[in-house]
Formats: sequence, structure tokens, C-alpha cells
Amino acid sequence: DANGGYLLDDPAVTTFQSAKGVGHIFYGLALFHQDYRMVPMGWTDQDGEFIPYTADIWPFYHVKGDTAYTAVWGYKVYLNANGGFFPEAEIDKLAVTMEYEGVFSLDDVIAEIGEAVNYDVGQYFAGWATTPDAVEPDVFDGVTPVKGLDWVYAVWKDDSYVYEEGAGASWTKGNPEGLTFVIKRAGDDRETYPAFNGVSVDGNDLTAESFDAKEGSLILTLKPEYLETLAAGEHELTAHFIDADAVTAFTVLAPNSAGTKTAIWLDGDGSELDRAVWKEGESAPATQKTPVMAEDDEYAYTFAGWDEGTEENGSVTYTPLFRAEKKTAEQTASGAPNTGDESRLPMWIALMAGSALLLAAAAFTGRRLRKNRND
Repeated sequence: DANGGYLLDDPAVTTFQSAKGVGHIFYGLALFHQDYRMVPMGWTDQDGEFIPYTADIWPFYHVKGDTAYTAVWGYKVYLNANGGFFPEAEIDKLAVTMEYEGVFSLDDVIAEIGEAVNYDVGQYFAGWATTPDAVEPDVFDGVTPVKGLDWVYAVWKDDSYVYEEGAGASWTKGNPEGLTFVIKRAGDDRETYPAFNGVSVDGNDLTAESFDAKEGSLILTLKPEYLETLAAGEHELTAHFIDADAVTAFTVLAPNSAGTKTAIWLDGDGSELDRAVWKEGESAPATQKTPVMAEDDEYAYTFAGWDEGTEENGSVTYTPLFRAEKKTAEQTASGAPNTGDESRLPMWIALMAGSALLLAAAAFTGRRLRKNRND
């Protein structure tokens, strides 16, 4: 069944029967279609098995007895990089053959042909649309079949960087921890860290000793030693990238600044776990960190909450409360590692280590999508 096309180079022949013995070689028939954009991709039998169409006429084994083969048609969609180009092929236009009734997402298409790239590094690829001046993608939505598409055009958007964390933050002098910001690229976030090109505060470039920068979008931390050199008040932070800047403000507070209070939370060993500053009249902040108390030979300790806090010179110090749970004789005799016992930690990690394998696969078969040069 030519399934909308025709056989034997005759538009009148839409079906064909051939008697062959089981196991004999069956020669496929050349497929044609009156729509020049329709391309034969193969055949499916009544069991759903797909046989790729690799030439006009090709042999395959006919082993199932009476079998009905239905043609699978592909549909040529033309992709215009719209001011950009396709890096792999180094051209700005591609003809892509997609299953006519197929439904594709943007990720599907990117997995097969990659993303288009713009000559302007300040723009990023956002998807495809049916008009060259579209501001939002409107095709390859994972819902609508591709049939009926003709030319589609790359959609470009101006790239920018946003502060995911840390914008407008405050830091109090004396805090042993630095001030951390997380910056994300609006386009391909994988390029955020590689595009990072330095940082400045109040227009002054910082040396590498004044901050830490790590991958994960961009995790930027101003070191406490540097922050101590700044005057109390508001400052402007600028993260520089090769194609744009990301600007925000932060505030340095002197200890016990007028109208503010400092909350300090202690860990189970009495060291400082966390601190925060808030303005008087506002709700006191809460820490997201959980204190830990090391077990001993007889007891294990579970965090049960905070005391009411002790206020002194504008600072409120909160001490953790723990519930002691006496170990059983079996637990004591087992020699299981205590919380905070680092001497045997590598051994216990080795004994307790398991393995997990997460398999993720996304594939395009030749049946669904095939790219061609369109010179």
C-alpha cells in the first residue's frame, strides 16, 4: 500500500500484490508521491515492524507468510538559521525529512541536528517559528504534527544574565563566611561559567584573591577578608561576561548597626553554624541549617529545636537543644561509627557504598527524522 503515494512510476497504481514463497527474497517497490516534499522513509507490516527505505528498489526477506506492507512517508521541512548557521554543517539552511504524521519537540530536533548558532554572541537560540520575524517559537511543540510545514525560521533572543540568589543581600562585618551569589544565563546556562570574565565592586576590578567562582550556573562568592575592607553601606556588584554584565546591589553592615539585629545560631559543638541580620520591627529570620552533636559511647543525639535565644549588644545567640537517646547494647557492641567520628569514616564509606546506574536515552531512528544538506 503506497499510503497516499503511488508505485511503479504510475500514479494509477496505489497498491500492488506479489505472490512469493515464505522465506523467499521479496523486492521492495519504488515509491513516488505527487508532493515533491514527501520522501519515502520505509514500510511497516501489520505487526508494526519497520523496514527502512534505503534505495529506490531493495531486497529484504519475506518470511511471515501473507503480509501487508504500508508505506511510511517523510515530509521535508526546510530550516532557515535566520541570520545564524548550523555549526556541524557550516551552512545556514537545512532540509530535514520528518515522519509526516510525526510529532516532535524542540529537544527532539536539537538532538538530531543541534542548535543553530548566531554570529552575534549576545543572542541565543530560542526555537523555531513559521515566520522570520517571530519573537516566540511556534513549531515543534511536541503536540502538533509537522505535516503542512514548509520553511521554518530560527528565533533569536537577546541574551542576559540574572541573579538567581544573592541580589540585594546583606553582610555583617565579623561574619566568617563570605557573601554568595548565583548567576544564570537566560539562554544556554551551560555557557554561563565559561563566559565569566571577572568581577568588580563599585567600578573597581577585584583580584582573584578577593572572590571564588565555581561552575553551576556561576556561583560567585566574595570572600570575608575582602568584604571587611568595604565601608558599611550599599555597594554595586558587577559580574562581567564576554557578552554582557550582570549588576546587583548588596549591603555591608557594621556590627550592631542602628536599627538592626544579628541572629547567631550555634552548632552542637558550640561553634557558629549560621548568622543573619534583620531590621528591628521585622520578623526574625530562621536558619535553614541543622546543628549536629556527635554521638558518644552511650548516647546518640537528635536535634530537637532552639532555645529562646540570649540577647547581648544587639545580637541574639540561639543554642541548639538535643534529645539524648541511649544506645542499645547491640548498637554499642556493633562498633557502628558515631556521628562526627572521622577516624574510621573512609572505612565506613567503603563498606556502605553501593552503586546506582541511571540510564537516560533519547534517540531518533532513521524512520522519524533524517537531515540533508540544502546547498
